[in-house]
Amino acid sequence: MKKFSGCILLSAIVINTFFLTGCHDKTAQIEPNNWNCRQDDTSELAHRIEKLEHEGKIDDASEFIDHCQQDKLGIFSEEYENLTFSNNYETDHEKLFAKWKREAAAQSGAY
Repeated sequence: MKKFSGCILLSAIVINTFFLTGCHDKTAQIEPNNWNCRQDDTSELAHRIEKLEHEGKIDDASEFIDHCQQDKLGIFSEEYENLTFSNNYETDHEKLFAKWKREAAAQSGAY
């Protein structure tokens, strides 16, 4: 029984070490890019970014949005602005967001 308790204790120490040191931390910092500076079907940009700040994925929501605006990313971009003049808004909107998603995935090394 002592051997079993020792194994459990050792396992708990190893697991806690990973959590306390941040190993395997899935909350990588989110960088401003077209994909992250967009609105989605469920919320506006400001709400999404504030949620990311609350989750610890970004440091400052207002600074993040300022960066999006200054660099003309996402909904502040000329590409997005041109959607308002599109005859096929829904299709062009989907294509643009798909493009931004691919770009973001390529930047993060997901592909």
